[in-house]
Amino acid sequence: MPISISSLKSHTLDSHQHGDAVARILATAIQAVEPEMAVRHHVQRSGQSLIVAGQEYRLDKTGRILILGLGKAALAMTQPLIDLLADHAPRGLLIPKHAPTESLIGFDIQPGGHPIPNENSLRAGTKAMQLVQNLDETDLLICLISGGGSALMSLPYHGLSLTDMQVLTSKLSAQRDELRVANASLHLQETETRKIALIATQTDTAAMLTDAVGAMTWVNESFTRLTGYTLEEVLGKTPGSVLQGPGSDPGTVRRMREWRRRGESFNEEILNYSKDGRSYWVSIEGQPIHDEAGHLTHFMALLRDITARRQAEQRLAIQLE
Repeated sequence: MPISISSLKSHTLDSHQHGDAVARILATAIQAVEPEMAVRHHVQRSGQSLIVAGQEYRLDKTGRILILGLGKAALAMTQPLIDLLADHAPRGLLIPKHAPTESLIGFDIQPGGHPIPNENSLRAGTKAMQLVQNLDETDLLICLISGGGSALMSLPYHGLSLTDMQVLTSKLSAQRDELRVANASLHLQETETRKIALIATQTDTAAMLTDAVGAMTWVNESFTRLTGYTLEEVLGKTPGSVLQGPGSDPGTVRRMREWRRRGESFNEEILNYSKDGRSYWVSIEGQPIHDEAGHLTHFMALLRDITARRQAEQRLAIQLE
């Protein structure tokens, strides 16, 4: 059934300058995946030839035509085939989520359980097996599969019970929900990280990003200019293993490590060493990055060269002695 553009209109679309175009795009997209329209698009008939996605099946050389419709769209997908093959009286088994208000001549309709399989799911699985086992080489079986089929039709392997199936399906559903939440959280983390990295790229201040355990995952160009190390050279390494040396204060190193472990921000000053061995002083501002659950995912550190200031302070201290 064609999708009416007017049924998709809203106050927002009516007031938008491109509202009509957006409504047409939505209508076209929905119609492209509408079950009945999808079947009509992929299945055509020419005389005694049934064409399914480019594959021809000769109806005049076929015995029975059977349809196994499985899933929440089973009824919608079956109706266009009934119309197309009316002169061959197709029949079969449909396994939807809910029983239809009207019966279909020649079809056994066995609703299943969803999302957790139940006794109806077992009945549906048994009937589907019987349908397949009664086929012969002249029969044409058309399977129409849509969402929800794995629960609507169940036939556990010998030794497995319905309870086993229900427990397993419940666990998988819970894990799927947890994974969906985790993926959404990861997407937000990645988005925030990209924003931070984009901002850091535009600054003259050296910046680096580490993961939760302290391994470097990104540095900007200012970091390379300050230290002499490129991203490829430091990727996966800890900042201390690359930047610190004999003159670096162990106490400062321990404090920074503890701040990172606790997921707290910090400001420290330390003597670092560049790739060519040159020593320089930096002030380090560390900022933790947490996910929505409060777990530490990354650490962003900004490094500012304060060598000139520290040298001036040292000269002043000598003069005051």
